[in-house]
Amino acid sequence: MTALYQAASSFVEEYGLPGGLRWVSGQEATIAFLIGDWATAERLSDQFVEEVDAGAPHYLEAQMRNVRAHLRYARGDVDDAFVEARRAVALGRRAIDPQVVGAALASLAILLLEEGRADDASARR
Repeated sequence: MTALYQAASSFVEEYGLPGGLRWVSGQEATIAFLIGDWATAERLSDQFVEEVDAGAPHYLEAQMRNVRAHLRYARGDVDDAFVEARRAVALGRRAIDPQVVGAALASLAILLLEEGRADDASARR
């Protein structure tokens, strides 16, 4: 855990902010993915989604699905990568938040482009 996220976790714990630790965990998973710490990104994003699937929904689910999509794609699991990416898009559309749906659509478009499906990628809205 980076010093920044350790400080954020400590703050959340100290002040008892509901849902705060999950938010910190979700952000940490994203940063871990972006800096190439895939083991941490996978562990945190999988744990996050397991909690969602167990009945604890969270606003960052789409973001975690995007992380999982790209990890799976990078490891050669194309089908599951697209399942995760499409789930993120559906969550983004349901959230009606441009930053969520935009990121999800961009993630899906990247995967489609990687698969040589530029026409499908450009048709997404």
